[in-house]
Amino acid sequence: MTIASQALRALTKDLWYTVTVVVLLSAGMAAACSMFSILEACFLRDLAVREAGQLVSIRTIVSGEVEKQIDSAFASYIVAHSKTLAGVVMTGRATLQVDHSGRLEQASVEEVSPNYHAMLGVNPQLGRLLQPGSDSGPPEAVLSGRYWARRFRSDPGIVNTAVIVDGKQYVIVGVADQRFVGLDPGIPVDLTIVDREKRNHLVRAMARLAGTATIRAAAAELQVLFHRWLVAEGYGEARVKELGVVIAPASAGLAETLGGNKLEVEILLLAAISILLIAVGDCAFLAGARFTKRRDEFAIRRALGASRRHLSALVLLENGALALVSSIIALFLTGILHQQLLALLIGQRIAEVLPFEVTSLLMAFGVTACVVSACLMATVGGLPLLWDSGRLARTTEADGKYGDSLISA
Repeated sequence: MTIASQALRALTKDLWYTVTVVVLLSAGMAAACSMFSILEACFLRDLAVREAGQLVSIRTIVSGEVEKQIDSAFASYIVAHSKTLAGVVMTGRATLQVDHSGRLEQASVEEVSPNYHAMLGVNPQLGRLLQPGSDSGPPEAVLSGRYWARRFRSDPGIVNTAVIVDGKQYVIVGVADQRFVGLDPGIPVDLTIVDREKRNHLVRAMARLAGTATIRAAAAELQVLFHRWLVAEGYGEARVKELGVVIAPASAGLAETLGGNKLEVEILLLAAISILLIAVGDCAFLAGARFTKRRDEFAIRRALGASRRHLSALVLLENGALALVSSIIALFLTGILHQQLLALLIGQRIAEVLPFEVTSLLMAFGVTACVVSACLMATVGGLPLLWDSGRLARTTEADGKYGDSLISA
């Protein structure tokens, strides 16, 4: 009889124990994996753009406080003079009234520079996207993939139709890739239009590092450019000392959007991991109680020549099978809990644009939880008995005392 068949027989023989452990482990793993999936989606997952790791966010410092926006005139100055940045996009967000075919609706509209989609490397799902030069000719608009599906029911005939945004008419030229919901997934964009007014105002500026340029080199260059621009704009020396500029990695856009909520999410993740550890601890206690009842069986196996290595493999295989089944069940539960918890903690709108995905990070977390659970249960609940069984095998007449038990074992 193989070790695998012995382990399966032992688990099916004690069905209540098997079911109890699977339920406890599944619940603990599902809680931990659900919270990890939210943390990964919000703070670790890169934006759906080309080479997201090269994106940086440009911010200004005012009296020691970091502001997320910069003056659009300085952004234009960067475009003209920077050597370390391959491109800069300027964005501004507003909730405006959108009218299409007489149907009015409030929508999240992003006003951007014409190079927005080209610099980010976003692909179209339908039609085309904004291109450099889109600020000339008829005003153009691009729908997000999710807004297209929700508002226009994925109608392919939407391209080249007119839409009224805040009283101005735009031509819909295309639909963006459904995975791309803007640079702030926490505030999903519905409609993207080109900012044509060319006025000086505060904008959010995102840039892409040029070639092998580093963030440190780009930051040093921006400090010099910012000082030159302030002097050229006539800022006094005292005011120049109060202002500064910094850049930061911007591959995971939602991390910046959530801001203060990040701590709460991390605390909940630690709480979920604690729940997992409690569940594993309970299962280890049950395993210990169960293996205590199996002392006779282990003693018989040792007396009949089974090695500690053989029994160790049996114990690990039993617990590994329980952990594996629990992990598979937990993965399905995570898909359900992810959306529910995300909507509860952060908002239904964000839950819609950050669906559950089985990513490599989530799989790594789940596999780690599975292995740790199996090893901890085996260590606490089974391996000590291997030494005890050896002592029993040496100090008792196994053939006489355990002869009847051998049949059931």
